[in-house]
Amino acid sequence: MDVPVLNEAAAGLIDSINDQEGSRLADAPGGPDLYGDGDLHAAITEFCDRWSFGLDVLTDDARAIADSLRRAAGAYLAADTAAATRVAGDPGVAAVDD
Repeated sequence: MDVPVLNEAAAGLIDSINDQEGSRLADAPGGPDLYGDGDLHAAITEFCDRWSFGLDVLTDDARAIADSLRRAAGAYLAADTAAATRVAGDPGVAAVDD
């Protein structure tokens, strides 16, 4: 397993989440006077609210995936380190030398 690739993927997800969290749609519609029609304003506000909710769900999922990737990278690194300390040399050398 390529541990740095897992960490890079996790970092990329976190960067995307951070970029998204700075842009909320809740304030996007503005006031009803901008539209001249209360029904249109209500529809746009509802759309923005639902879109924001969907983005929140996606960013929560992306955060969980990034966390899983980081934990997987840590587990692979720990397993590789443990294996490296248990095997002092190449166990196949004796078979080849015979």
